[in-house]
Amino acid sequence: MARDNQEHGYSSSRQSGRKPRRWYRWGALLFIGLLLLIGFLPRLLTQRSILVGAANRFGGLAPLTIDLTSASAGWWAPVSITGLTVTDDTGNVVARVASLKTEKGLLDWIFNSQDLGIIAIDGAESIVVAKDGTTNLEMALEPILSAVSSEETSGSSDPSAALTGTISVTNSKLMLMEAGRPEQWLIELEEATVEMPSGDQLLGPIAFQARVGDASGTVSGGIGTIAAEIAQVSDSQALRLRA
Repeated sequence: MARDNQEHGYSSSRQSGRKPRRWYRWGALLFIGLLLLIGFLPRLLTQRSILVGAANRFGGLAPLTIDLTSASAGWWAPVSITGLTVTDDTGNVVARVASLKTEKGLLDWIFNSQDLGIIAIDGAESIVVAKDGTTNLEMALEPILSAVSSEETSGSSDPSAALTGTISVTNSKLMLMEAGRPEQWLIELEEATVEMPSGDQLLGPIAFQARVGDASGTVSGGIGTIAAEIAQVSDSQALRLRA
């Protein structure tokens, strides 16, 4: 009888000793799985179907929609997008961008989304058609601009959340035309930098170099080159242009 009790106690101690090891094993597996999930989360979020769907639904772009060819990002690796297309509610293409890159990783965007850092846009293309005192670009952006304007008017926007950073544009083209007229002007933007306004500035400093010419063949003359800088005068709303 005593021997049975000893064997039973020994068996119970072995079973109780196994349980902690089993929990340690499951805990280790869960921890490793969590690390893998966190590591692969950026790749999952940048899947085309997930990213495009989230941007169109929650990005506040309506009635505009976006599409893209591919995207990549990491917790510390910069965000990069290729083949970006923006269309309006009628299906017309508003703009195309061959490549868009940032110098910030996902962690930087999560904890400091107001600082854009440097956003590099390469190969942007857009056609601007003027008609009845406005343009197709203004009409496409009107709902978004109205929403931003209403926030500023109501005072719901936080002044401390103003954007900072620089947007760099290279190798881009802008076609200008007027409805009902044959002239078409092509602006080839070789390089441009746009800094976000700070303080009471209405417009941040802008510097650009572009080639301008007639793309329709209806205007005589060669292509001209423009290099200019635009900046707001200190303590004033006036702009200073230096070409």
